[in-house]
Amino acid sequence: MINIPLLAVSQEVYTIGIVGVIVLAVILLIMEIQICQLRFRVIDSEKGRSPATDKPNDLLSAEGVTTTTFELSGIANINGKKVNVISEGEMISKNTRIKVTGVKGNRIVVKPVKPVKPVKP
Repeated sequence: MINIPLLAVSQEVYTIGIVGVIVLAVILLIMEIQICQLRFRVIDSEKGRSPATDKPNDLLSAEGVTTTTFELSGIANINGKKVNVISEGEMISKNTRIKVTGVKGNRIVVKPVKPVKPVKP
C-alpha cells in the first residue's frame, strides 16, 4: 500500500482551484465590460442619439429644444443633433427652449431659456 500524504495533495488541489477561480473571474469580468460597452452603443444607435463625446465643447452656449420631459437628464435637439443632456436640477418640459450652460467631461448641462419680456416705453 502506497502512503500518499493528504496534506500535500490537498494543497495542490486548493492551489489549482484558487488559480482556476481567479482566471475564470477575470475572463467573466472582461466579457461583462465588453457586453456593457456593446449595449450602450446599440442603445445610442437605436434611438438615433449622438454620443455626448462628439466634441461637446462646441455645444457650449448653444441653444436647442428638449425632445423629452425630464428632471435630471433627458434628450435635446441641439444644432440638429439629438444629445443626452442633464439639467441644473430643475424639471424641464418637452419642447422647451434650452441653453447649454456647461460641459463637464461628456456631460452637457442645460437650463431653460426664459422668454424675454417686452419693454414698455
